[in-house]
Amino acid sequence: MCNDCHNKQEMHGDGIIYKSKNDVKDRPKCQSCHQDKGNQVAHTIHKDKVSCQGCHSSGQYRQCYSCHVATGSTAKPDFFLGLNPRDRRTLTTLRVVPTIRSTFENEGIKMENFDALPNYWDSAVHNIKKRTNRTRSCDSCHVNQDGFLKPERLIQDGSKANEGLIYHIKPISK
Repeated sequence: MCNDCHNKQEMHGDGIIYKSKNDVKDRPKCQSCHQDKGNQVAHTIHKDKVSCQGCHSSGQYRQCYSCHVATGSTAKPDFFLGLNPRDRRTLTTLRVVPTIRSTFENEGIKMENFDALPNYWDSAVHNIKKRTNRTRSCDSCHVNQDGFLKPERLIQDGSKANEGLIYHIKPISK
């Protein structure tokens, strides 16, 4: 339920208009309720390198493809893990913004700086679970590479900045 993570003030606002949810200092964080006591090897290894939802997202969530202006929008379940476009140091879940270079051509808008920003943005998904395929086995990421953003999965005709979000997972040295 929403109130499991969000309090009344977060649901109704504090009277301040923020440019982004990331500007809200006291927004919900997993660590607010789940203090990591260092008892999980994976938490120690991945601390500050992988977002909580990177491992604990229970699976696919709604992604939009195409754009309302261009060809109509289609939504389908999908899942992407890639570098956070806000800091590029943290692996996290990403949601696609379905615009391409020609999206607004019919309206006479030339997107001259289109490649400056990616089509994928960090997304705190709302399907968190304690146990997921990624928490059960290191192989789901380090061997199978399930869900990772790869060149062949990038939105067709998307921004060149998308390429900077591809994370090349390292194999586990045994």
